[in-house]
Amino acid sequence: MATKSIYDLPTTGLHFFGADEYEQKKEVKSFNIVLWSNSDEVNFLTDELFSCIYADNLIRYKNQIEQYKSTLKCILCNCIESVMTTRIQILVPLNHNEYTNIASRYNPIGITSRVFINLIEWLAKNDFIDLYKATKGTNSELRTVMIVTDKLRELIHSYEIKYTQVMNHEGLEPIELKRAKKLIDYDDNSSTTKDRKILKSYQELLNSHKTKIKIDGKLCNERVIIKRIYTEEFNKHGRFYGGSWQNCKSFLRKTITINDKETVEIDIVNCSLRMALQLSDLSTLKHT
Repeated sequence: MATKSIYDLPTTGLHFFGADEYEQKKEVKSFNIVLWSNSDEVNFLTDELFSCIYADNLIRYKNQIEQYKSTLKCILCNCIESVMTTRIQILVPLNHNEYTNIASRYNPIGITSRVFINLIEWLAKNDFIDLYKATKGTNSELRTVMIVTDKLRELIHSYEIKYTQVMNHEGLEPIELKRAKKLIDYDDNSSTTKDRKILKSYQELLNSHKTKIKIDGKLCNERVIIKRIYTEEFNKHGRFYGGSWQNCKSFLRKTITINDKETVEIDIVNCSLRMALQLSDLSTLKHT
């Protein structure tokens, strides 16, 4: 496997800023550690590659077999999503430190650094992916980039895998608690249990074929993960994060449509008085 520099990337998206920021962002996606599939087609693809990995003696102990197989499926699901969308570049974490102290609620597949990195390097060695590695000390925006090769692309198409067969793992945690910018574990209460149920239902709706969101006439077909992130404790912040429409430029927000219907942006801060009146049952008062 020849080492390639991140500066040799064949497409744009090396940086996340510039004259055409929206177009560049569309080409890049971060590796999703909760991407999964229960379809027979994806399972068959995973089995085919796993048999080659096993034959290469990459797995040292038998009790690691399931971990390697589930991690491989997650990697392949990210590759499938890349093939099926415009986001052809995948930012992959190849630093062991990025996997330390991850609470199990945020890592339902149980991905570990050693297994993940071993599989990524095996896929690159066997020409299923191209890796463009960032050198030590480079800007944090320049992460190692993975691109699916024609070899893996053809294999994916040979199994007639559909985009809808890849989804978020059912164990995805939509409620995050952070301290010093790091995810921390927490004990559930009635509020988090209720919020989790609502967020998962909303997420399923956004990822279903029933909801089509477009920006400037272009369909947002990436997998949406809706999260609510709190800081320090559950009475601070709790902001919602999710689809690309939340981060697009202001001039593009007015072009957002839902199921081909125009949308209107509402400034929540400037609506505070109206909401207070509604909650106080004073909304019927005449405005002067």
